[in-house]
Amino acid sequence: MQVISLNIDVNKQHFKKLSDKCAICDETESCLFDVHRIEEGGEYMRGNCVAICVKCHRLHHSGKIKIKQKLFSTLGHVLIYEKDGVEIIKEL
Repeated sequence: MQVISLNIDVNKQHFKKLSDKCAICDETESCLFDVHRIEEGGEYMRGNCVAICVKCHRLHHSGKIKIKQKLFSTLGHVLIYEKDGVEIIKEL
């Protein structure tokens, strides 16, 4: 069994290139990705970062999307966020 640490520093440019789509809307143009820290003011660590497109990033910072948590579960990595008052759990 391979154990993957989520406490690894993130190189933001490399992280964007590794991501094949926005974690929220599935946009696939990686040049449009931002690396968002889930814990505001936290470090850029693998377990605290998610690649999202600039549109979703703006929606998050305007309060229309609330990114809550990124977890590793039996489904693999999942992102928990709220949009339009509905909590969404999405496989990454």
